[in-house]
Amino acid sequence: MRKRRSLWVWHLPLALFSLFMLVPLWWMVVAAFDPMRALLGGHLALWPVQWKLSNFAAAWKSQPFGRYYFNSIVTTIAIVTLQIATSTLAAYALVFLPFRGKRAVWALVLLAMMIPIQAIFIPDYLILSQLNWINTYQALILPFAASAFGIFWLHQAFRNVPRALVEAMVIDGASPWSVLWHLVLPNTRPAIMTLAVLNTVFHYGYLFWPLLVTNTAAFRVLPLGLSYFVAQQSGFMQWNLMMAAVLMTVAPMMALFGLAQRYLRAGVMHYGLRG
Repeated sequence: MRKRRSLWVWHLPLALFSLFMLVPLWWMVVAAFDPMRALLGGHLALWPVQWKLSNFAAAWKSQPFGRYYFNSIVTTIAIVTLQIATSTLAAYALVFLPFRGKRAVWALVLLAMMIPIQAIFIPDYLILSQLNWINTYQALILPFAASAFGIFWLHQAFRNVPRALVEAMVIDGASPWSVLWHLVLPNTRPAIMTLAVLNTVFHYGYLFWPLLVTNTAAFRVLPLGLSYFVAQQSGFMQWNLMMAAVLMTVAPMMALFGLAQRYLRAGVMHYGLRG
């Protein structure tokens, strides 16, 4: 009984705080369906006055959102796939393979995490400009092909794999690729899924770098599309269309979090907090 009361003491404030944080999200949903006259009434409604699906059609036609969706999905999948591949190989080498200079490489990984990403934008842009890659998919994807945070995260996860099992497989004649594929990756799936979800959310919603390296609608992504939508509505902002566009943009990430919630909890609890 005392344990249940203690749980209520902790969970009730958290539940109330969660509801408070969900209020702006729910208002966005209400505004996305409401007609504009309902939003100009000066009060917040808890339910749409009218379920006006035409708001989404109007928002979709206002900008080439189909192209923006395609660009965002393609670039995000490519970036996350490359980061998982490079981070996995680097973390495996740092944890299980003996080689000279391992501590120096690990120190460089930690140092790279401390450098703000904005500090390397200018040299990255100059390199891409010399390669004539401005306004291409290469410019959107390749600068993020490797991630110091990804290496650090998977390094911490791989350290939890029993070294005795790895050594047993090596003694039995297994190659490093077999050890990685059949032992390490299956035992660290929650950490890999967590890294994939975190990177997907970050790059799906990233605005600044695509703003620098794209100059036509053919290569713009969804965050840029929303910014151009706002600029287009500068005379009189149609908030219902704006909220509809935002809801269409964030819906895939909300679905992703719902599907990957189990892996996120396991990844953070079992790998992110252990030395």
